[in-house]
Amino acid sequence: MNLIAKGGGRCVSILRWTARIISSLVILYTLFMLIASALFDPTPADAGIGVFVGFAAPTMLALVLSWRWERLCGWIALIGSIGMGVTVFFTSGHNELLAGILIPSPFYVSAILFILSGMGGHSSDTS
Repeated sequence: MNLIAKGGGRCVSILRWTARIISSLVILYTLFMLIASALFDPTPADAGIGVFVGFAAPTMLALVLSWRWERLCGWIALIGSIGMGVTVFFTSGHNELLAGILIPSPFYVSAILFILSGMGGHSSDTS
């Protein structure tokens, strides 16, 4: 990742703040959708929702912790978002591949941005 290191602090700072903004929006939107679904959806929750929440909760926690430990928690969030994609792939009714790629894509993007910002320059990461 010499390109990031050569870009100096400004490039790393832009990556870091972009990752933070995207992750904040993703977390707020996901929480809003999960709470709204729990409160207002008349159909009972199935096992797919439980497994999705099982992957979404640790992934969102990893994104929050990525504000402090960018590289380590970025990798954890990336693994969790891949798990979400696999879960969505197997539980969606139609267009499984498209749903499995697009639904967790904001998680992918923010996790990758945290990993990149953790690799370049000043980071509080110990990994």
